[in-house]
Amino acid sequence: MTDLEISKQLALAIGWKPEQMIHYKGQDYIGLMMPICGRLMVRLFSYKYWVVAGPIAERYNVFPYMHKSLTGVPDGKWVVYPDTLEDTPHKAIAMAVIEGAKK
Repeated sequence: MTDLEISKQLALAIGWKPEQMIHYKGQDYIGLMMPICGRLMVRLFSYKYWVVAGPIAERYNVFPYMHKSLTGVPDGKWVVYPDTLEDTPHKAIAMAVIEGAKK
């Protein structure tokens, strides 16, 4: 999945509707339309932003930890128990929530 597809799937998994999403051509993030102070505003949304990933990890209790090889040495991957193994902690959080929504 591309970064854009992951962000879209994550937004859907946490309750956003497709009609509330805006895609900016050539960008790997989406905009979410929401009412703020009586006006419709757009907030940028990407799983790669800590301001997005952090609260989602807290809400769904999917905190990643560094994966270690069989010899006990960190191998640069991140895990969210039980089966998410990704390159970054942000992506591990996003994929855990997306997979959890599918179940």
